[in-house]
Amino acid sequence: MKIGYVIRSLEDSGVTVYVLRLADEMRRQGHDVFLVSDGGMYETEVERLKLRRLPLALCRGPVTSYLAARRLADLVRRERPDILHANWRRAQLACHLAQKSTGTPFVSTLHTVGIPAGWLYQKMTHWGARVIAPCTEAVTYLREVFAVPRDRIRQISHGVNPAAWPVPSPEAKAGARKIFNLPPEAPVLVCVARLGILKGQDLLIQALAGARTSGADLRLLLVGAGADESRLRAMARDLGLTDAVQFLGFADPHDALAAADVFVLPSWQESFGLAPVEAMMSGRAPIRTDSQGAHDQIVSGESGLIIPCGDVATLSVALADVARDRDLWLERGQKAHDRAVKFFTIEAMARRVTAVYEEALAETASSSHRGPDR
Repeated sequence: MKIGYVIRSLEDSGVTVYVLRLADEMRRQGHDVFLVSDGGMYETEVERLKLRRLPLALCRGPVTSYLAARRLADLVRRERPDILHANWRRAQLACHLAQKSTGTPFVSTLHTVGIPAGWLYQKMTHWGARVIAPCTEAVTYLREVFAVPRDRIRQISHGVNPAAWPVPSPEAKAGARKIFNLPPEAPVLVCVARLGILKGQDLLIQALAGARTSGADLRLLLVGAGADESRLRAMARDLGLTDAVQFLGFADPHDALAAADVFVLPSWQESFGLAPVEAMMSGRAPIRTDSQGAHDQIVSGESGLIIPCGDVATLSVALADVARDRDLWLERGQKAHDRAVKFFTIEAMARRVTAVYEEALAETASSSHRGPDR
């Protein structure tokens, strides 16, 4: 099967990571794939993976969007893919308009619950023959807000490659702690996320300050960059946590995960979230707020812990518990790993997505024939 992945840009986002990993795995499973997108910081990753990219700016505004769709249609006529996979609203609109002139069907993925859903946005959103929802809340959102029929929605969790996220050995953990100058026996937390209000790192820093009042020498590694960094640094300084919190920037999270005991994601809003699954695959149990996808990922109290969004006091108690009962969290980390291997591999995800493409193609073939451009 020949598949074109259409995405707005290669910016720093979970959507970009999802598309690149899915395209790479689809190619590994024998499909012919290409990307259609504007540039961004992940261009080097595209080159590393040797994925073929066709540059196309999916611009704002009705005129520029129409012109972008015409250019996409030209690409489709030249490349002749079997199907397109749209990611983000501008990509959906372009795929919808290109389908009208080429007959090439498309599917889409809803990446974020809570996208604008006013009348104009409703009119501009086109989900294609099928829409992939990564979590239970996304299924509900598609049905209740966008009125997508349930039989057109397929819930498919995001997946990761187990080989890329191995459980670190005790020696690897000790070595990683030396990289960050962490005490060998200190309980260490890691958060991998863009530094922004919605990700809740400010709540995590406040909770850390509260947990440390009990005498626990908790340390925190923040992996990620973003607009909130200066505010978070000031907060850590004002709370006396300068030596306890390390800002690692946009970096490979493997060493930080290896050094840590537990992964924490206190976000207000998610869709599914790849970072918690990467942590689980690495044997690090997550502490997550009950934002979207949490209950699909974690069995709270067994393979991690789910707490209410915005509840700093409960989060602080959970962090103190990490310091108090290291063996319990080690056991939860093993259960998190087992759950990730069972439910969240990239191979299983790609096979389920392939089935969605086949459904869409079969439906398109039975309901209408290709246009003259095909």
